[in-house]
Amino acid sequence: MPTVHCGWPSCPEQAWLHLTEADGVRLRAEHHLCDAHARQFFATVRASSHCGCGPSGRSRGAVCFGVDLVVIDERSSEQLVCLREVGGRREFAYATGIFEACAINWILTRSPYPRPLTHCAVVEVIRALGGALRSLDVNAMCDNIYEAKLHIEQAAREVDVDVRIGDGVPVAVAAGAPIFIGDDVLAKAPEAPPDGILWKPSWGS
Repeated sequence: MPTVHCGWPSCPEQAWLHLTEADGVRLRAEHHLCDAHARQFFATVRASSHCGCGPSGRSRGAVCFGVDLVVIDERSSEQLVCLREVGGRREFAYATGIFEACAINWILTRSPYPRPLTHCAVVEVIRALGGALRSLDVNAMCDNIYEAKLHIEQAAREVDVDVRIGDGVPVAVAAGAPIFIGDDVLAKAPEAPPDGILWKPSWGS
């Protein structure tokens, strides 16, 4: 990743953290910040909870969420993706790899890429076989690992394909499909993201 200077006014420091804010599949804003101003950003700009864009929705005992924030830290092997309840204020955060986080960022920002991204190719394979991705369903949590399924309609049948949440979310974003998180998963999900990835006063990290 090329060196980028902090986007805070008059700050000469290198930007280590790259933040992409979104409303589901629509880009809202991008921020490139140094450590100090990233902390200030979370303490001020994102300190207050906001309502997820769009009408709320439920499906099969699950709540609809959309991508709210992607945090990429150049110095870390783990990145952070925050989802927000559509039409609500609940948050759901998970750690993911750099490729998966960048894939979401590239799809949201519609950045040019010389060849198709893997997650976009998955969507095209589904379409080429006469199917349509209807949703990503995060329906279980086992040993602190989220279990997710791509819910696909093909002709007169429905198919659920088991995927990692880290792969399922960028596929859903590429397809413009909703993300549903089960009530049981929400009840078990930790209130704070992994230590060291994201600074937010309400999470106490």
